[in-house]
Amino acid sequence: MGRRVKCRITGEIGNSDTFYKADNGLYYKSKELYDEYKQEAEYRRKIIDFFCLELLGYEKGCTFPTILIKKLESLSAYSNKTIWATILHKEEDLRYWASIEDKFKNDYGKICYLFVIVVNHINEVQRKIKAQKQVHVPTVEIPPEIEDISNKANQNKDI
Repeated sequence: MGRRVKCRITGEIGNSDTFYKADNGLYYKSKELYDEYKQEAEYRRKIIDFFCLELLGYEKGCTFPTILIKKLESLSAYSNKTIWATILHKEEDLRYWASIEDKFKNDYGKICYLFVIVVNHINEVQRKIKAQKQVHVPTVEIPPEIEDISNKANQNKDI
């Protein structure tokens, strides 16, 4: 009998015997849920690093505008994986607009404009991702001759 624990992601209460205990000592409902959570966190880190370090030119450890987090949270209906795929899809456009210095008065305006590019193309990327997931492996039909052979082989065995 384990002790009562709470999942850090879903907030569900369960038993320490049935929940997954991660390396950080916290409990999660399942290992799959924890792995998915870690993957989403990594994509979020990639998105923030791409905007701050590569597009805006901030150095590691510098404070960046909080509007970046607010804009990212406004896309909470989409997974971070989808947002990252959209950024990769429109990376050339994002880099172009981020490199124009006299177009924007400050980083706030630049971040807002760059996120407009992401928002305008995110549905297209999400549809592509869903279409890739829906591609299924065709089922192989067994010809009746082969099926008859396997049935005859099984009938001849004495137990």
